[in-house]
Amino acid sequence: MGKLKCMTSSLKRMMINLKISNYLKDNTIAYDVRIDWNVVQTLNVKAINHNQLAGLQIADAVASGFYYAVNHNQYGEVEEKYLKMLSPLVYRHKKTAIGYGIKFWPNDFESMRKELDTLNVFDVLK
Repeated sequence: MGKLKCMTSSLKRMMINLKISNYLKDNTIAYDVRIDWNVVQTLNVKAINHNQLAGLQIADAVASGFYYAVNHNQYGEVEEKYLKMLSPLVYRHKKTAIGYGIKFWPNDFESMRKELDTLNVFDVLK
């Protein structure tokens, strides 16, 4: 029974990974995201809880800082300090961070900026 359970878990993980892979490919086409899928092994892409991998905890901390720079807290305030502190470390291609080190999805940055004026804080990345 143990082997059957293990095989079922492996099959479930493979199915989840396949769904993630298909979702990524389908949505990058729909939203004009340019990824060279020849260099991404999509079947190796998987969802992992942040408490299982230290690198994800760091990514969560950075993402939270960026999130609270543009989204209002319960008091109607935003906190830009972390975004500004981290901005020199954001990856840039030809001095451009938006679209490279910072990606907005499913819409592009300029479209989202029209809807959310707090995105102006990302001007520090230009």
